[in-house]
Amino acid sequence: MWNRRFCCLRGGQTLANLGDVFYLVAFLSSIYAATASVVETALVPVVILSAQSLGAVTAPFVFQRLTLPQMLVFSQGAKTLLLAVAATVVSAVSEADRGSVLALYCLGAAIAFMDGWANPARNALVPR
Repeated sequence: MWNRRFCCLRGGQTLANLGDVFYLVAFLSSIYAATASVVETALVPVVILSAQSLGAVTAPFVFQRLTLPQMLVFSQGAKTLLLAVAATVVSAVSEADRGSVLALYCLGAAIAFMDGWANPARNALVPR
């Protein structure tokens, strides 16, 4: 049961989950600092949930073209690149900078969309 592939999957998913927590907190605090609006800050989880649901709905179409490990590597790789871009945007967010706030919403949606692909692939790989 504790073979190398399972340990890599478990380690990778642990790091991905930690990254999710950190990026969500960074997005929330950056948007609140830039806008001072609780409504716009509360919109972040709504955007993330919507994008993740859309990603989960489109995942079966991608499963037809990629294997489960390929899907997981692709989605986690794209998510990592998007998180790197988001880190630079978060560090550049200043007060009243609406473009950066919109960029954070778009990046959050794209990251959550990739997460919508990764979750079904991960859940299907664990029993194997």
